[in-house]
Amino acid sequence: MPGAHRIRPAHAEDAPAIAALLEALGDLPMLAGEDVADVAARHVPIAVASADTTLLVVEADGELIGYANVHWVHDLFMPGPEGYLSELFILESHSGRGIGSEVLGVIETEGRERGAFRLSLLNAKRRASYERRFYEQHGWVERPEIANFVRWLRDPAS
Repeated sequence: MPGAHRIRPAHAEDAPAIAALLEALGDLPMLAGEDVADVAARHVPIAVASADTTLLVVEADGELIGYANVHWVHDLFMPGPEGYLSELFILESHSGRGIGSEVLGVIETEGRERGAFRLSLLNAKRRASYERRFYEQHGWVERPEIANFVRWLRDPAS
């Protein structure tokens, strides 16, 4: 059926398709100047092999149309792991169809099965998902009392 999709765990062999998806998504400044295929070829097998990472892909009509990457972090001051959703991307041509919502549901189910305390994410305020309040509509709460600090170990523009 056209438009049907399925969400499944990624495989190492999905790296080229994930790279193509990243290229299609564009607006990823951290990958500027990088060979995206090489980055995916290095990172996807590591993510797939890690017990503390969930890498999901979304397929429709034999093509990848999205993916999500969750890292299960074990902080000592929490009663259970935290799922950090580092990436959830659905191609714009497939957005607005409830696919991202389904992916969140899969992640929340896995979090409960893992005994997770909470899920968290960072969302660039310039992204359509932030402007549409996608995560808020799914019960996520923006935490204004938390400062997000980063320490660059290399220039992100190089």
